[in-house]
Amino acid sequence: MPDPSPDHARKAALLARDMRDAVATSAIADQSAIALRIGINSGPVVASVIGTKRFLYDLWGDAVNIASRMETNGTPGEIQIMPATYALLKDEFICRPRGTIPVKGKGDMRPGVRSTFGKKEERMASFTNVVEINRPAHDVFAFLADLENVPRWNYAITETRKTSPGKVGVGATYEQTRSIPTPSREHLTIIAFEPDRHLTVEGTLARYPARLQYTVDEHDGATRLTNTVDLELTGAARLLGGVAAGRIRSAVAENLEVLKSLLESVA
Repeated sequence: MPDPSPDHARKAALLARDMRDAVATSAIADQSAIALRIGINSGPVVASVIGTKRFLYDLWGDAVNIASRMETNGTPGEIQIMPATYALLKDEFICRPRGTIPVKGKGDMRPGVRSTFGKKEERMASFTNVVEINRPAHDVFAFLADLENVPRWNYAITETRKTSPGKVGVGATYEQTRSIPTPSREHLTIIAFEPDRHLTVEGTLARYPARLQYTVDEHDGATRLTNTVDLELTGAARLLGGVAAGRIRSAVAENLEVLKSLLESVA
């Protein structure tokens, strides 16, 4: 505004991503639970300069109001968008549906959520670790799905606390405190939950936006646990690329071995 921009949604998405990442990696984020909620919508608006002594350029309209509701009903660390914006971003950005949510003054709406990963072609690193545990799949999954157990098998985490009401499942949120490599607080959300089979968590891993998938399968009398991590490298780690990802993969593998020992010791 005021000049038309054919890629307005893309510019808004990139700005939102950079704002979110700047806060998540700032020094203040290490000392508090601050994380941005961001809402984006696309549609017609009215723009004007208002004021008689102090002039402000402002926007009005239903599209603006709904964007505000997307922020209010969003999740810390995520960027929530409406279908009109999703249609403009879906070919370049990773998005996922959130489901129906009540929106003040609008009733039930079905927004989408831009994942924490940003542009599809940028900064992504993925790796998989597999470990076999001599315990039934049900026991492995039950222990794993209770994220408050994480500090027992991840030496870098001192506390993981459930912050949403109700049972563990899709939409459950957690806050955890990390001590290594630097003290920080992280937010996690369960986005896929298939009992005794599959769990997907989105959030941060050592300050990097990440998606962690856990799948359990019965295998030769034991349980095979497959952990896939999709990681967005930011800052200096982005420059190091595979080196940084390799170090994180090794740390995750060590944690899985601790998980294996812990579960097998109480068999």
